[in-house]
Amino acid sequence: MQLFFYDFQNQLNLSFPIDSAAEGLTTAYNLDVTKRLIFFVPGYKSHINKGHEEIIRQTFKDVPNIYLIIVDHSVYTTGNGGRVKSYERSVSFAYYIGKALGKFLADLRKNKFPSKNIHCVGHSLGSQILGYAGVTYYNMTSEKISRITGIDPAGPCFSNALIDEQIRSGVAEYVEVYHCNAGGLGTTAVLADTDFFFNRKGKTQPHCSGGILPGYGEYDSAKCSHKACVRYWAETRSQA
Repeated sequence: MQLFFYDFQNQLNLSFPIDSAAEGLTTAYNLDVTKRLIFFVPGYKSHINKGHEEIIRQTFKDVPNIYLIIVDHSVYTTGNGGRVKSYERSVSFAYYIGKALGKFLADLRKNKFPSKNIHCVGHSLGSQILGYAGVTYYNMTSEKISRITGIDPAGPCFSNALIDEQIRSGVAEYVEVYHCNAGGLGTTAVLADTDFFFNRKGKTQPHCSGGILPGYGEYDSAKCSHKACVRYWAETRSQA
């Protein structure tokens, strides 16, 4: 698993394996602890060179006084082996990925990067991973991450899970969740301090129809709505 670090103001980007990322950032680079850290965890079948990662880079490239870190966990969450099987395998890694990410952030805290400046953002499976990361961070630092944003948290394999196995209120000082495909690829559960349901009760987004014939095109429609959530959230950041 790799972490990709961006300091846009200084036109610098670096990458580190997760196990050496905290040491690499704090010894090879003079972190400004007054800046905000945006920490993005994408979903299933993601990769650093895919579209959602580029949307996030473009969203924050001109925002002053921030660092951006994007997680590439594709080594554990690829689509190899078929859609259902590979997704279930990816879910089984979510706890371990979250724990590793929480430890990385806690190691940054030990090197004086303040909890109040950390904002974690996750999409789909990445949102659920952040639930584990937030708990790990608190257990290691006795502090909470300032803010966690869940963008259409994954529903399959999580909707009927225990609340302790999901992103939820309490895993950060403030938790917000945006729903765009509730009941499809996203969860229907109200989980956070604030839950936002976009368009049609957070189930289907404009221009993401389900096809003409019953059952035809429903998965594509779900993917369209699920993916739209990243774009919607990014657009709210550009207006902030």
